[in-house]
Amino acid sequence: SPDAAVLDLRMPDISGLALLRVLRRGPRLEDIPVIVVSANGLPSHIQDGLDAGAWMCLTKPVSFLDLKKAVEKVIAEAD
Repeated sequence: SPDAAVLDLRMPDISGLALLRVLRRGPRLEDIPVIVVSANGLPSHIQDGLDAGAWMCLTKPVSFLDLKKAVEKVIAEAD
């Protein structure tokens, strides 16, 4: 299993929220920390990600350093 996942809300074949909901239903993947990234920073979109099971939501543009820190944080919290 991965240590963490980063999902964009807008993906070509399935939305990030739909994929997150699938992950949360699977017994092997339900506890993986997930960071949702979106170009839309509306509070309702952020709340949708958190309600679906994201550990953190980031708004684009996200710098590499900020993304790296976020991934390190959720992995540390998962341990």
